[in-house]
Amino acid sequence: MTFDEQLQQLLDGFTSRLRDEIAGQVRDEVARQVRIVADELTAAAHAEAAAHAEAIAHAEATAHAEALAHAEALAHAEGLAHAEGLARAAAERGPVTGQLADGIRALGGAQSLSEVLDTLVRCAGEEAARAGVLLARGDRFHGWRFLGFDPSFATGDSLDIAREYGGVITQAVESAAVASPGPDGRAGAPVFAQLPPGRACVAVPISIGGQVVAVLYADAGLEPETLNAAPGRGNREPGTLNLEPLEILARFASQRLEALTALKAARSLTMGREPPAAAAGGGDESTEQHAAARRYARLLVSEIKLYHEPQVAQGRRERDLATRLGGEIARVRALYEQRVPAEVRRNTDYVHEELIRTLADGDASLLSR
Repeated sequence: MTFDEQLQQLLDGFTSRLRDEIAGQVRDEVARQVRIVADELTAAAHAEAAAHAEAIAHAEATAHAEALAHAEALAHAEGLAHAEGLARAAAERGPVTGQLADGIRALGGAQSLSEVLDTLVRCAGEEAARAGVLLARGDRFHGWRFLGFDPSFATGDSLDIAREYGGVITQAVESAAVASPGPDGRAGAPVFAQLPPGRACVAVPISIGGQVVAVLYADAGLEPETLNAAPGRGNREPGTLNLEPLEILARFASQRLEALTALKAARSLTMGREPPAAAAGGGDESTEQHAAARRYARLLVSEIKLYHEPQVAQGRRERDLATRLGGEIARVRALYEQRVPAEVRRNTDYVHEELIRTLADGDASLLSR
């Protein structure tokens, strides 16, 4: 083999090796770029899937809230028609009807929970010598507003009594029905009323979602029975106690409270559905996030109590709330985790706090499995 041939052979071998090395580098670079593109596409797909899931969750929550609001609006309209029907029926029996109908219309126009209760007291004051509303909170009753009683607790703020002193008020809460003193004297007037024996009184429960939250109390006042007003007359004269209008007013107030509560919950679900942005290091933004998380947890847990009151009551008695309502609690936690940022959830479990406060009535052991 000549020198030129040997040189050409070496050159060909070098060229071949160089070509292989360059091809290998190209293949590696292509593979690297392919991996980068694949990672980017995967991340984009995950982001798109998360956005799609969030959109579906938002649509479902909005549809649920709108359906709830629509159903409650219908229930409110039906309740108004029913109460006005009772008022029309009462119209055939006496002249109190116009006054009762005015009361129902006033309650129907109330735009807040406190306005409903204030209106109820005012209207009940036209049907009894004395009337007032008390809130049921645990084992005690707290005054809201009163007419015809001692001025010292006219606004109700200073009245706070235990259930054992509530008389017919306690009976109304426990039975969830209208209560008045019976012939056996088992339940009489509440202690604060200082009502003489034989004087008429009545307590009508005010409920939201099947739970008694307040009581309308009314009585004939402190004057002798000889001063009773003429039957059917609506006024505040001593002796006045029109039982049927009082019951109608209280029951319609319950329906109005339910409607306002449900509509408020619906608005909370339909507004601000986007998850809060993560806090950049505490401060006002972090504080607002925690406050929003606490409010959302309270709303979700309150919904369990609203729609599953019998199971809640039985779970408290049997001390198995976590097991009995496990499915609902899991649903609440899933909704909560979808909306509340992870850094907020790491710091405080607001759902658990609300479960103890609202469902277990402060007894954490009721939620142990």
